[in-house]
Amino acid sequence: KKLGFMRDDIQPYYLNSSWPRIFSSPPGAPDLKKLWPGKNGVVDGFLEANVISNMQAHQAFKANLIYPPGDPLGFWTSDTCSQKNDLSCKSGKFIRVIFDEPVQGEIKVAVKQARRGHENDFIKQGSLKSSNLVSCQEPQKLKELTQPEETWKGTMHGTRCLEVTLDRPQKEWIAIREIEVEHMGRTELLTSKAVDKALDKPHASPGFLQPRRHAEPASYAVQHALEAAALGFLAGSAAWLAFWQLSKSGLGQITNSLGCFGPWSLTFILIMDLALVSLIDSS
Repeated sequence: KKLGFMRDDIQPYYLNSSWPRIFSSPPGAPDLKKLWPGKNGVVDGFLEANVISNMQAHQAFKANLIYPPGDPLGFWTSDTCSQKNDLSCKSGKFIRVIFDEPVQGEIKVAVKQARRGHENDFIKQGSLKSSNLVSCQEPQKLKELTQPEETWKGTMHGTRCLEVTLDRPQKEWIAIREIEVEHMGRTELLTSKAVDKALDKPHASPGFLQPRRHAEPASYAVQHALEAAALGFLAGSAAWLAFWQLSKSGLGQITNSLGCFGPWSLTFILIMDLALVSLIDSS
């Protein structure tokens, strides 16, 4: 089927400066910053942060793809100081995760490296460090990195920067799939009271994205059941009264044709509604 008329004069306007000006404002600068998943409809419990590195990325395997975790590409680089005359290695090679807000509490950090078919592409001798400064100065060493997957657990007090460093030159490439930084209590099962407490007090976990309510507490379910029972009781009572009025009026032949079915069915509905209400009250 042939498409209808489609305008083609507005879309490419900003691409051709020779055209006469028709907009009152200049075009805005493109925002190429990676959207944070929590702002793009994805629910997660990871801290918002930016990733920077002084290591050259291989093709599209950029450093900012390692956090938040979940990107299929990750970071991949051959910039491992394997050349002796590489002057850029004097300042050290690093990857930094700089948080928007200070990190507090019991934290788990997981550094996952290597790729399928490139199982040897990981840091052979490196370090995981933390700092309370955005510049990552005065870092504190948390753990040595010598395996494809390393995990550190501990307490953080106002951490603003996590740093992965390459402590010794190596010939192998480095592939970091992802870095996970999460509160160790995030995966625990929460009761309805715990969820309500977390939602009512957003400062309970400073800096962390607050959990969304995925299910209504039991009190709301009971309230809805009571409302449904009350509505059924009123509707059944009105129908019974209407049936009784019909039998007294000149339309008694209608009720006679129905026989006992109408009164007994309406009475049964009322009894069931009363039983439901009593059952909910007892629970």
